[in-house]
Amino acid sequence: MTVAHAAVADIAVQLGPRNRRRLTAGGIGLVAITILVLAVALLTRPASHSGSASPVGGQIGHKGDWRFLAHSGQLAFGMTTHQVRTLVGPPSKTHGSCWEYQENLFRSDHGVNRTYNAQSLCFYGGKYSVNYLEMNGEWHDDNGGVISEPSR
Repeated sequence: MTVAHAAVADIAVQLGPRNRRRLTAGGIGLVAITILVLAVALLTRPASHSGSASPVGGQIGHKGDWRFLAHSGQLAFGMTTHQVRTLVGPPSKTHGSCWEYQENLFRSDHGVNRTYNAQSLCFYGGKYSVNYLEMNGEWHDDNGGVISEPSR
């Protein structure tokens, strides 16, 4: 046995019962704090939705077609029916060449409450061409004008 090896063996410290209990309690406490932090983070994170940020002073809540809400921002005029269905899923209703997706999105901006009920995507020649929005129970065209209902 070398001198260096013997010196290392001599300075090795054994944990006594009190230090072993302290180390165990510290480890359990650290695990408990980690679990608590993860639980709080998971319970307080915002629900998945379209990804649009809530405006200053506003609230957003929804009970609509989650897949449409999550991906509707990626829709582009000219997409084929297959591309639209792949991106946002099947519509909840169809009327002729128009597909209707339920949004039921409530939004409050500085005291002004709006409910976005549905969107209607219309296809001409198999391409996404026109979008209509049902807001507060009234259909609106692309310019925001109130219409009786989307042209089908």
